[in-house]
Amino acid sequence: LAGTSLEKAAIIEFSAKSGQGIDELKRAIEKLVTDTDQADIGKPRLPIDRVFTIKGAGTVITGTLHHGNLSVGDEVTILPKGIRAQVRSVESYKEHLGQVRPGSRVALNLSGVKKEDLERGDVIVRRGAETPLSRYLDAELRLLPTLKQPLKSGTELTLFFETAEISARIIALSGRAISFESGPALVQLRLPREVAGFIGERFILRRSSPVDTIGGGKILDPTAERYQLKTADARIDRLKARSPLTPEALALTELDKARFLLRRGFLEASSYSTKTITKTVDALTKNGDIVTSGDWLIDATFWQGCRQTLLNHLSAEHKAQPLKKGVAQAEVAAKLKLPVELFAALTAELIKDGSITRVEDTLSMASHRPQLSGGQTEMEKRIVEAVEKHPAAPPTRTELLQTVVGASNVLRYMLEQRKIIELPEGILLTAEQYKSIRQKVIDILKDKGQLAIQDMSALTGFSRKYSIPFLTRLDQEGLTRRQDNVRVPARKLE
Repeated sequence: LAGTSLEKAAIIEFSAKSGQGIDELKRAIEKLVTDTDQADIGKPRLPIDRVFTIKGAGTVITGTLHHGNLSVGDEVTILPKGIRAQVRSVESYKEHLGQVRPGSRVALNLSGVKKEDLERGDVIVRRGAETPLSRYLDAELRLLPTLKQPLKSGTELTLFFETAEISARIIALSGRAISFESGPALVQLRLPREVAGFIGERFILRRSSPVDTIGGGKILDPTAERYQLKTADARIDRLKARSPLTPEALALTELDKARFLLRRGFLEASSYSTKTITKTVDALTKNGDIVTSGDWLIDATFWQGCRQTLLNHLSAEHKAQPLKKGVAQAEVAAKLKLPVELFAALTAELIKDGSITRVEDTLSMASHRPQLSGGQTEMEKRIVEAVEKHPAAPPTRTELLQTVVGASNVLRYMLEQRKIIELPEGILLTAEQYKSIRQKVIDILKDKGQLAIQDMSALTGFSRKYSIPFLTRLDQEGLTRRQDNVRVPARKLE
C-alpha cells in the first residue's frame, strides 16, 4: 500500500464467524466517518448510483453528496443531459430531512423528471452552478505493478469515476506507451460522449480481457481540448504546473489555456469555494499574474501580447501608408479577435498611457503625423485646382482620379484631413468651398426660415445634381431637415 491513499489506513483483524474484532472495526469506521466530514464549499454535487420510482412519490435517486448542502425545494440540473428538476424531499440514513450535508448518503425525490431520463453516472448539481462538459479529460495516470506489459497509447479501456462507467481511449501525451516503471504519466482520456468531469476527481481504469484493474489517477483538466502533437509541449508544461491542484495553480493554468474567461463560473468544476477562488484571483491580480477588466479575467502574458500586437499592427500600417491618419478600429479588432468589452478596455488602456490616439473610429500611434513629401505637395495643389476648376459643377471622386492620375493616396489624405469634403454621390469640394456655401445656406435660413432647391441654384449655380447631395450632407450634419420640398433648420442656428 506504500505510495497509495491507503498507506496510513488502519489494519484491523476480525472474524465474521466468531465476531471477534467486530466492535473494534465499528469504532474505526465511526472515527473514519468523523475524520472525513466534508467541507461545504457551496457546490453540491451528487453522482447518481441508483434511479427508481416509488408509487405515490415518483422518481427517486440515490448517491453520495459532495461539496455542498442540498435542501428540499432546491432547483437542480442533471448533467450531462442538462435536465432540470426540483428536490421534492430528502432522505438520509432512513431519516427525512429538510437539508442534507456533504459526505452523506442521500435519497432525493425529484419532481419534473422521469426515471427513464436518468441513469447511473449522471450528476446532480444546483441550478446555475453547472460545470462544463467535455469528451476529453487530461489526467495523471499511475499504473499498477501487476501490469507486465507497457500500456500502448490508443488502447481502449473502461473508465470508472464517481459513479460513471464509460469506455475511454488512453492517449499518452509523451511517448507511445506508458509503464509502471516510468511513474505517473500525463494522458488524455477520450470518451464517446460528453461528461461533467471535476478537477482532482479520482478514477480507475480496467480492461475487459483479461478482466482486471490496471491503474488509476486524478483528473487534471475536465474540459480539455483534443490532444494535438503540435501543442503537446505547452499542454504538458501546463498540466505539470496544474498537478498540485492548489487554487493558485488552477487559476493560472486555466487562464494560460483559455487566455480570458468570465469571472462568473470560473473554476466551477474545482473543489474550492467561490470565496477562496475570489481571494486567489485578487492576490494573483495584485501580483501582476492576472489582469481583470469588468467581469473578465485575463492571463497577464496574453494581455501584454495583445498590447504589443496592436502597437505593431499600427506601426506597420503607418509605415506602409504614411498618409493615412490611422487604422479602422474594426480592422484592428478583427486581428486581435477579442470580445468587444476586452478590445474596448485594451484600447482605452493604450490611450490612457499615451501609446495611441483615437479619432472617431480610427486608431493611430500617438507619435504618428501624416505628412506630404515634396512631390505629394505638388499633387495636392493639382487636386485643389481640379476641384475648383468648375465651381458650379465640381468633380466626383471617380472623375478627379481619372483627371489627376496617381492622386489616390494624396486624395485620401486630404479627405481624412478634411481639406477636401466628399458629398453624397462622391462629389468633391474644397474645405473653403464647402464652408463658404454652408454659411450662405445658414444666412438664408436665418432670414427666410427655409431653403428651396432653386435658392441653392441662385446661391451657387449648382444644378439639382449638385444641390441635392449638398443639402443631404447638411441633413446628415443635423443642420437642416427636409420638410415637404424645402429645407428648414433642424436646430437653433447661431
